[in-house]
Amino acid sequence: MLNSVAPPLGSADAPGTVPGFFSVPLPAAPPADKRVVGGWHGTWAVPDGTYPAVLNISQAHPLHANIDIPGRPCNANRTEESRSGAVVVVRATVRSGSCSSNTWLMTLTENSIYATEPQGYTVSVEFRRG
Repeated sequence: MLNSVAPPLGSADAPGTVPGFFSVPLPAAPPADKRVVGGWHGTWAVPDGTYPAVLNISQAHPLHANIDIPGRPCNANRTEESRSGAVVVVRATVRSGSCSSNTWLMTLTENSIYATEPQGYTVSVEFRRG
């Protein structure tokens, strides 16, 4: 669930963020180092269901990752385009399956990752370590 306390990104109340993106939970101390590298497991939530998802981060800064959603199916690479604190704008490039190449907004912490599509779709993904 989105943090209702966070100001809309790209608004006057959230300087330095990306215009056009919705509010996301913002951690106090974002990691931009090897603490985020490795495997993450979570769920991909779309209007027609929720699917298990795996995110493998190979590089922290700039962020390089791969997401696999076997039940969808979908596999895409994610590459950092820009960063403001804990918020990373990534480009998803589909490798296979029924998903779209597009831009995502990811919020990173040492223990969780939350991502959403900025285009107004009700698609989100949340990951935890492990």
